This record gives sequence, structure tokens and C-alpha cells, in this order.
Amino acid sequence: MTPVDPAEFFREDGGPRVYTIAEARLRVQESLEHLPVLGMDGYVVKGWTHLLAGWWRLGKSELMAAVVLPWLRRGLRVLWITEEPDSLWVHRADSFDEIYEPIPWERLTLVDAMSAPAAELLEKAASLEYDVFIADTVREVCGINSMRDDDEVRAKVSPWLRRLRADHRTLIFLSQHRKAAGENGERVEGSIVLPSMMDVVLELERVNGHERQRRLTVRRRRAQTAPLVYEMDDDERIVVIPDARSRSRVEFEAAALFAVNGSDGPLTTVDVRRLMTPTPSRDTVLRALTSLAENGRLLRDPPITEPAERRTVTWLSAAVLQPDLPQNSIPHTVEFAAADGLAADSGVSGALTTTAGRASR
Repeated sequence: MTPVDPAEFFREDGGPRVYTIAEARLRVQESLEHLPVLGMDGYVVKGWTHLLAGWWRLGKSELMAAVVLPWLRRGLRVLWITEEPDSLWVHRADSFDEIYEPIPWERLTLVDAMSAPAAELLEKAASLEYDVFIADTVREVCGINSMRDDDEVRAKVSPWLRRLRADHRTLIFLSQHRKAAGENGERVEGSIVLPSMMDVVLELERVNGHERQRRLTVRRRRAQTAPLVYEMDDDERIVVIPDARSRSRVEFEAAALFAVNGSDGPLTTVDVRRLMTPTPSRDTVLRALTSLAENGRLLRDPPITEPAERRTVTWLSAAVLQPDLPQNSIPHTVEFAAADGLAADSGVSGALTTTAGRASR
């Protein structure tokens, strides 16, 4: 991508920018590129504008904080204008340092949304160098007094879109949901104007009956993407919940298979779960193991064809039935790193790394 002078996008005296498709093709020389969200593509498009909306205290900021980790490791620079205090960010960073791979925090720049008027925040944002911009929340950052005032919302948000779209920056604005029901962006706080200004609208919802699970839905230009369901595990990591449409189902099964095949003896479901890092939920591990046993790739005791109620269940490598074949030699500690975005980088094999492999990188 050829760098673009911000003045080409925002000119108070020079009139609107006029161009042809041929000129646009010269400027944009690659196809659409996605930034992974918990290892999945289709939710954040590089260079596009995004709105992430959800009910207050639902975990929008926490989700985005986990999502940007692999972006930072890829060398992207993130500018985050935040309402949250320094103490919360320090606590979050300390927690992430304990549960995730090393994080290059120097590529994340924070701006205090409460420290200056919206006009000064915009000037600061326009003057810094970065690849991804996050406004948390759009109301405070852009200085919107009434989210119900269509004209004010458009007048306050438009300057940010005009000034910050230069250099193929990816823009993400966070907003609240209102109490009224609705779909397709209709629940976003205020009027429909705000979501209509964005290329991608992401909405975060609770999953009924599962306090620690969330569903992320998306509406975007040119294509549609299936909803993504994730949960917070016991170690406070955000991990994807697999379903029939999700590539992570295969990855969970592969991680469980490697854990069992790498063991010298039978493992309980709890044992298998403990060997998968980050640790998925017990139900997720049990679903993966059951599927593997039904397909003949693992053995269950009692056999998968028999009921297991009130019986101690263990899992064993199917290789015990084939003594002439070499045993699996993969180390016991296996990492399933969807939350770190490795699945999007290199598929199933890339999402599974051993402790020894990580040390050699």
C-alpha cells in the first residue's frame, strides 16, 4: 500500500477528492485483508470502519484488549483512546502478561479520553502514527451530547472518519446498546445514523444460560460472516466455543487428540483439559473427546458404544490397537492459541504449538 498524504483525504479549501476506478486500483493494490478476531477472519477488515456495540459491562473493552494482542505481535501499532483509568490498564496488562505469550506493549499507545475536548483528541489522533484506531467509547471520544440527535451524531463522527482513514488505517468505535429490542444495528444507542456510517457493525450479546459466554454477530459490506461465540475460561482467557460452522471445532479436536496421544497412559477428561493451554471449558473438551472416540481416533473406557453414567471415564490413544505403528511423540503440554490469533495465521497445525516449539521460535 502506497502511503497517502492525509491532505488527500481531508482538504478544507481544495474541494472533494475525485478519482476513477483505475486510479483506485493503483492506490489499493491488494485484495481485502482481515485482522483476526480470536483467530477467526471476517469480523475486522483492514482499512475499514467498524462499530462494536453491546450492553454496558458486557466486556467490549476486555474483548478488544484480547483481540489486539496478535495484532501487536504482527507489528501493527494500535492507538486506543480510552475512558478507563490507568490503574485498570495496569491490572489488565499484568493479568495478560501471566496468561498469554509475551506482548509488545510498546506498540500500544493510550490516550486519556477524559483529559481533553473532542477536537483536541482528534488533532492528537491525526498527528500520531499507527495502524489501528480504537475509540472507547464513541460518545465520549467524539464529544456527542445526544446520541438520539441524528444531525449531531453525523456532525461529530464524520470529521473522525475523514481525518483518520488515511494510510489504510483500521478504525473501531465502541458504543452502547439501548434497552429496546431490535436487530441489524437497531439496538445501538441513539439513532440508526451511527451504524449506517460504518462499513462493519459488530454486536456483542449474552448467551442465555451461560454467564461467561458471549456471542459476536456481524453485518458488513459485500459479505456476511457467521456469529462467533466465545467464553472466559477459568484462567480468564477468552477462547472460542466451537460449532458446526467454526474452524475452531477441528482445532479443539486436534489439541485434545495430541494431548491424549502424547500420554503414556489413560487420561480423564480433567487431565486432558489441564493439558490444553489456554484451558477450554470442560463441556468443550468433552465434546471434542466424544467426537474423536465416535470417529475411532481415540478410545474411551467404557467403550463409546456403552453408557457412561456413574462410571469413571478415561481416554486412550487408538494407537494401542496398532502396536506395530510408532507411538505419538508429541510433548504433553499442547497450546491451543485461538485467542492469540495463530489459527488465522497458519490453520490447524499453526494453532497447535508445543512448549519446545515455542522455545525455539
